[in-house]
Amino acid sequence: MSRVYADAHIRAHTDNKYDLLRRVLDGEGTTYCFVFAVGGETRNMRVRMLEATCRIARGMLRKNSKVLGIATEKRICSECSYDFCFLDIPVWTEQNQIDIEKLQKETRILLNPIIAYAHEEEYPSTADK
Repeated sequence: MSRVYADAHIRAHTDNKYDLLRRVLDGEGTTYCFVFAVGGETRNMRVRMLEATCRIARGMLRKNSKVLGIATEKRICSECSYDFCFLDIPVWTEQNQIDIEKLQKETRILLNPIIAYAHEEEYPSTADK
């Protein structure tokens, strides 16, 4: 997870085309959402964007009932702020699905996600091979 976050933040930092970069990571039982926004954006907008991303990701990855979201500025600098979102929705209902589909149409979040797979050893083995 830390590698995906770091890679996404570096990509956001070097990107000059978009005001926002999002990453969603399918973890074991938990979905992780990262939102990087231009610093000039209002904090309330960033919080709403993080919440919407987390809700939509919960509906897309239904096997994970928990979602943890982190938002910060796009630019890597010595001073920054963070926003967090945690959802725990054990049962995904038809109404939940209707709500996120509407939210997705309104916000255009994760309409055509690019799906990539990676495996990273958080604690690599130190055994001699």
